[in-house]
Amino acid sequence: MSKADVEVYCGQCGRCLNGLPGVDADGKQTPCPGCGSASRVFRKYVHGEIVAVGRYSALGKNGDKAIAFRESPRQGLASAADKHEDGSLSFKMTGRSPQGEDDTLSACRVLVDKLNKEGSKWGQPSKGDGVVDCRAIDELHREKELTIQVVRAVVDQRLWRQLRAVKEIRETAVTKGKLVAQLKGAIEFKADERRIPKMNRPSLMLAVDATRLPAHAFDDVVEGFHSKWGSWAKTLGFGSVWLVGPSVSLTWRLDVNP
Repeated sequence: MSKADVEVYCGQCGRCLNGLPGVDADGKQTPCPGCGSASRVFRKYVHGEIVAVGRYSALGKNGDKAIAFRESPRQGLASAADKHEDGSLSFKMTGRSPQGEDDTLSACRVLVDKLNKEGSKWGQPSKGDGVVDCRAIDELHREKELTIQVVRAVVDQRLWRQLRAVKEIRETAVTKGKLVAQLKGAIEFKADERRIPKMNRPSLMLAVDATRLPAHAFDDVVEGFHSKWGSWAKTLGFGSVWLVGPSVSLTWRLDVNP
């Protein structure tokens, strides 16, 4: 509970009039003993506590290429990544391991923001069902719908189990090739005919979720994927394949020719 105080000052000379009667015996405003003015200024002070609540993220670049990323905790988990002079990368996650589809909707929001920045007019995504993790409706053409399937950039559950157990993952001297291979593995996981039949893929946008793994979305890794697997990704039959980092600037289309 905050405490409010009111102080009274003369509106003419500014003298503090705390304690001076408001009216005299005749019911008139008591004049200021300094200048005789009946004008008043009332100042109210509220004493309390202000607590700033929020989060930050920062992307470091060398020229136009990402070389570092930091963020404060988001839903209990913070991520960091760096590219080093020898071309290797490192990344760290600290906090609570995401469960199930914890990050699905937030990844779809980043992707929609990216598409809208490039000229689309999609509304905010909502949860879907079946093979559709998220849906968004075109704001100009309400009959048009965007359907998205999401997969984590690393599908190997050992990484997430370790994070769950010790609340921290730290990997250093990771090669670009390893991260590229993990992205390919994530796409292959969803391109299995038993999970998403090829006949159902043309209407689906596949989003590879690297919102917790920003190193996977650094320029060098994406360029490495494009040169080796971009053409392959086009053959899988999805409407498009995207890598979604923690921000719009770290979100890329993957199924492109090198």
